[in-house]
Amino acid sequence: TVETVLHSVPIYGANGLAIDNDDHLVIAAINPKAVFVMDTDTGKILKTYRHPLITGPDDVSIAKDGSIYYTDIFSGNVGKISPATGEVTLIANLGPWVNSIRLSPDETKLYVGQCIGDDRMTEIALKTRKTRIVAEKVGWPNSSSFGPDGRYYSPLNVKNEYIRWNLQTGERETIVKVPTFPSSVKFDAQGRMLLTEFMTGTITRYDMKTKEKKIIATEITIGLDNIALDSKGRMFTASNHN
Repeated sequence: TVETVLHSVPIYGANGLAIDNDDHLVIAAINPKAVFVMDTDTGKILKTYRHPLITGPDDVSIAKDGSIYYTDIFSGNVGKISPATGEVTLIANLGPWVNSIRLSPDETKLYVGQCIGDDRMTEIALKTRKTRIVAEKVGWPNSSSFGPDGRYYSPLNVKNEYIRWNLQTGERETIVKVPTFPSSVKFDAQGRMLLTEFMTGTITRYDMKTKEKKIIATEITIGLDNIALDSKGRMFTASNHN
């Protein structure tokens, strides 16, 4: 059973979502040109980050120290927000259409997917700021996640499939297909994939061990771009159409 328990204040263009170390929801929102931090119990916006380097934030990833890494889709900026001070720093500029971003489990690298123009996955070494193209002509990798096996998973927008990466070689294998435009992949506490479909608002749970695929929600919203799960198991959804 799916039950709506909380609506945030109107954001008008929510995209990337992540849960921070305080169990708050961090929201990248292109249209407001801001990154928000929301109380997941009340829906209240606790912090708003705006900066000249933040002109269209698309996705976010949270470090253990609370730092927020983000992509800025139109400018190509990949940046870092320090919550303690609010300072925003530029990590790299990869050109327009930077989309997904994830910090590696050891927090030494960022993986950034680009859609539309430069269709590729790029690795950024945080210590040196050096970049390495993992693969090109991928199929528009959108909001990606590291799984419980330590491997990296991505939805490919134009291929209607979810893949698992070899980040060293750029090789990738199809794990599961969906009927329509996929937008994000996250993992629940049991290690199962949670898959979203952008146009239909469908959320599917997929168990890689048993191959069981179950639709757990449909018609959540048009423009279902992303989801996040907090420590209580609650799921939060983002639509860039509402």
